[in-house]
Amino acid sequence: MPRARAMFSRLKPLITRHPTTTHSRCMAKEETLPFYKPDQFYPVHTGELLHATYQVIGKLGYGAYSTVWLCHDQRNRIHVAAKVLTAAFSGQKSREVEVYQHLSRLGRSHVGSASIRGLYDMFDISGPDGLHRCLVQMSMHALRMRAGSGKLNIKASNIMLSIDDETILSNFERTEAEHPSPRKTVDANRTIYVSRKLPSPKRDRWGQPVLCDLGEARIGKLHRGDIQPNIYKAPEVLFDMPWSFSADIWIVGVMIWDIFENKHLFNALDEDRDYSPSHHVAEMVAYLGVPPLHFLQRSEETRNVFDEKGQWLGAGGVSVPSISLEESEENLEGPNKQLFLQFLRSMLRWVPEERKLQRNYWTTLG
Repeated sequence: MPRARAMFSRLKPLITRHPTTTHSRCMAKEETLPFYKPDQFYPVHTGELLHATYQVIGKLGYGAYSTVWLCHDQRNRIHVAAKVLTAAFSGQKSREVEVYQHLSRLGRSHVGSASIRGLYDMFDISGPDGLHRCLVQMSMHALRMRAGSGKLNIKASNIMLSIDDETILSNFERTEAEHPSPRKTVDANRTIYVSRKLPSPKRDRWGQPVLCDLGEARIGKLHRGDIQPNIYKAPEVLFDMPWSFSADIWIVGVMIWDIFENKHLFNALDEDRDYSPSHHVAEMVAYLGVPPLHFLQRSEETRNVFDEKGQWLGAGGVSVPSISLEESEENLEGPNKQLFLQFLRSMLRWVPEERKLQRNYWTTLG
C-alpha cells in the first residue's frame, strides 16, 4: 500500500513523564454511562510503559469495553494506538481477535486488505482487578469521518480516515506535554483522563477511509441476531431471519443514498418521533414494493405487518407512505438519474441473495 509509510510518525518522543495537573471535579463522559464500572477498566496512566514497549502519550477515547491511547513504540520509534479491554471482556473469547487472526491468514493478496485497520501487537497486562487484553493497532487511523450536514447516522467510530498528515500526531504529543488533559483521581491507583481530540490535518491531507473496531464482525456464511443501526437495518435483520454478507450490501446502498442526497432514505419514526420497525418496513414497501411471498415465509415475524397472502396489513394504523425513489431523488436528471436508481436497486432488494454490488455501475457513473 503506497500510503502505508505516511501513516507512521518516526519522531523522537517528546516526554518521558507528564507534569502533575489539578484534578478535575467534573465527571468524565464515560462515568456517566449506565454500565460504567471503574474497576473493570485498567488504570492506564500517561507516561506509563505498556508491555515494556509502548509509552502512553494521551487518551484518544473510550468505549463500553475499552479505552484507547496514543502511544509511542520505543523499539520502532513510531506512533501506535493501544486499545486496552476491560477485565470482563478480556476473559471472554474475543471475536475481534478471532477476526484479526482470520484476516491475517488472508494476507495482503485480498483486494480489501488495504481498507482494514491491521493488528500490530497483542498482549495481556495485569491490573488490580484482573488481566486486560491490549490490542495495538499497526497503523494510526484515528480521524473519525465527519459529515458537516449531520445526516449520517452511522457508527462513525467504526469508519475512520487514515492519517496522511503525520504532523497531527506530533502536535498531539506536544500539546499533551505542554497542556496535560484534565484528569481526576478516583483512588490511590486510578486516574480517569479526559479524551483529547486529534487536530484536523492540513488541507487536502485527509487519508483513505478504513474500517476498525471489529468486535462485532462475524466469520462464516449465516448468522442470527440484532445488528446494524436502526435506520440501516436490512429487512432480514428486522424480521429476525438468518443474515449474511448481503446485509452489508443493503447498508452500503442506504449509506450511498444518504451521502449523495444529504438526507436519510429511511426515517422510520412514529408519531412520537421514536424509531418504529413498522414505519421502517412501510417505507421499504413504498420504495421497493411488496416483498415476495417466499421471502416473507422465512420468518413468523413478518405476520405482524403482512397477511398470509403477502399484502400489507397496516398494523397499528401504520400505512405505506406515498413516496418513491424517483420522487425522493433530487440531485440528478435524465439518464444519470435512472442509472443511479438502477445502481441502488441492485443493492436494495428484499431477497438477500438477489442483491448485487456491480463494478460496472461505478464505471458508468464516474
